[in-house]
Amino acid sequence: STDVKCLIPVYGPFDMFTHWQRQLNLNPEKNNSEVYLGKSPFEDPQLYFDASPIKHVKFAKNKMPVMLIWGHLDDAVNPEQSANFMDVLKQARFQVTALQLPHAAHFWWGREAINEPTSSCAIVAPRLLHFLKTSL
Repeated sequence: STDVKCLIPVYGPFDMFTHWQRQLNLNPEKNNSEVYLGKSPFEDPQLYFDASPIKHVKFAKNKMPVMLIWGHLDDAVNPEQSANFMDVLKQARFQVTALQLPHAAHFWWGREAINEPTSSCAIVAPRLLHFLKTSL
């Protein structure tokens, strides 16, 4: 939509097929990607393509600023997902602000106190506010 002024993805799986493969290696009995999407990528590859933001990056949208945030210790979504998404966005000439949190796992956003000075939330908050002020 032209109404979207900026994008702030936080610890996301950006390539669902790659995410499915990693989950298959971690727990072949229950693959969260497959549960979420309802099918395996071998039943419906288009579904996995459509659900993968990395597959939809285009020059046409590259004026929208992006702040990409992820934790280095994420055990639910491989941190390489964010690094790869950042690379693709930059290749498509997006303005990307990247913030990798060295000690953050997957759910740091909702589990840490913003008033704790060493928490990931306290590190992110002023940077996020600055990004929003300069992007909107």
